[in-house]
Amino acid sequence: MPPSSFVAAPSQPDAQQRAGELIGRALRLPASRGRRVLCRRLATAMDRETEGRAYLAQHKIPELLYSLTSLLLYHRPERPREFLIKTLEKVKIAKESSADYPNLMDESNLDAMFDMIDVGGEGYINVVQYKGALESLGLSNQDVTYDENAMITSNVFKENLTKKFAELWTTV
Repeated sequence: MPPSSFVAAPSQPDAQQRAGELIGRALRLPASRGRRVLCRRLATAMDRETEGRAYLAQHKIPELLYSLTSLLLYHRPERPREFLIKTLEKVKIAKESSADYPNLMDESNLDAMFDMIDVGGEGYINVVQYKGALESLGLSNQDVTYDENAMITSNVFKENLTKKFAELWTTV
């Protein structure tokens, strides 16, 4: 599930439909104070929604919520609020020092994932498989610079995914 799906805002078609309904109401009103007020409210509402979406994107809130939710679902702690607070504290410490960032997958999970992709047990996967793994984990594959014929070993796979998970935290 992409991070943008966590934004608690109406989808574009919903917002556009709502705006269309308000415009229709405004146009049915006689040229009056009520019509002007409704048009102003519509403009303000649209501006607030646009500003809200820009704010969320600027501060990478959807990505943060995606990472926190993934960790929460993976670990399923008894006290989720405390877990989230501790996770954010770990992120803060990791940003200020060379400590490790909270990670959804440890080395054994990455080994298991690589082995599932490398069905033939050849010790490597191709770039298409690698990009698919990134995508399935909700990680960006746009910066993958490997030649399309390159073969990626288990060590490279684990190293790259660990870096990608750390990048999630450093950008939020």
